[in-house]
Amino acid sequence: MSDTGTVMSSTNRSLLGKNVAGMTEPDVRYLSIAPGIANLKVGQAEYAVAKTKTTNGWSVVAVVELTQLYKELKDVDKKTTIVSVVAVALALLLTLFLSNRLNRRVVMLNKKIQYIRRGEFDREVRIPGHDEFTMLSEAMDATRMDLKSLIAQIKAEGEQRRQAEMDALRSQINAHFIFNTLSGIRRMALHRDMGNVAESIGVLSSFLRISLTSKRDFITVEKELEHLRSYFYLQKMRYAEDIDVRIDADEDTLRLYTVRLILQPMVENAIFHGRRADGSVLHIAVRSYLSNNRLVFEIEDDGAGMDRERLISVQQGAFATGKGYGISNVVRRIRLCCGEAYGVSIDSQVMKGTKVTIAQPIKETE
Repeated sequence: MSDTGTVMSSTNRSLLGKNVAGMTEPDVRYLSIAPGIANLKVGQAEYAVAKTKTTNGWSVVAVVELTQLYKELKDVDKKTTIVSVVAVALALLLTLFLSNRLNRRVVMLNKKIQYIRRGEFDREVRIPGHDEFTMLSEAMDATRMDLKSLIAQIKAEGEQRRQAEMDALRSQINAHFIFNTLSGIRRMALHRDMGNVAESIGVLSSFLRISLTSKRDFITVEKELEHLRSYFYLQKMRYAEDIDVRIDADEDTLRLYTVRLILQPMVENAIFHGRRADGSVLHIAVRSYLSNNRLVFEIEDDGAGMDRERLISVQQGAFATGKGYGISNVVRRIRLCCGEAYGVSIDSQVMKGTKVTIAQPIKETE
């Protein structure tokens, strides 16, 4: 607008060339305001008017309808709110999806760890994908197979060691008894007691058939007692009436299986260490029965017995006849075959005798 009030330029073409003095409301109000910014209300509409003067005296007037602007701002605000809500909802859904996916993979990985921890190496849990969980799962699978192979190797080596130790222990029994028995037969031969020599050799053959012809760890209680009776016979040939033996086996124990060659070493200990100095007859009772879901043998004598110090020594496994053969041998074989929960207990009193109790699990098959 020029300094004379004529509109020189306008977005409203109808105002071009007109003078302020000849204009009507509301245009005259817009153009007549003092320089600066003012809010004008025309009818229901509200306007913001800004006016400034240039150096040549002309005026520049800007008119903005605030009502429409407010409406547009509300529309923008509404759209912004909708977009924000949708964005937050999508973010929450994405977070839940990723969280559930991550949680499932953590649960699968934990399940794999628990299987390995429990030794269930054949249980496989696959974690699909190409992320870090999959890489960790594959590494754990490789470790699982290595552990499975290593444990199988350890078990095989342990079984080999156990069998080698059992063979060595049995060989101790065989060598020890053969030496003692042949010495007794030799003495009978020197006295030309050929009838008893022949009978003793026959019984010895029966004894060795059970002792030597099988490498099995278990035999029936009936066979074990047959083996023991052969041993008693051979010892009677040597000690005559100095020992008296009684066997009392419950019928329901005879078909059960026991670790082989465990009664004869105990009876031998009773004979060699239980006889009294006065030469009185040594009575030995051998019993087998079932108790508390266990197969139990008792070997009880009325011999010299042991004082507390010697009993403790025996209970600790320090006592053995010959070269490492005796109670400790039997205890080791029972624990090798049946576990640490089973073995031998000993009770003894000086001049009253000794009672040895052997406990094993009930075993109906070999």
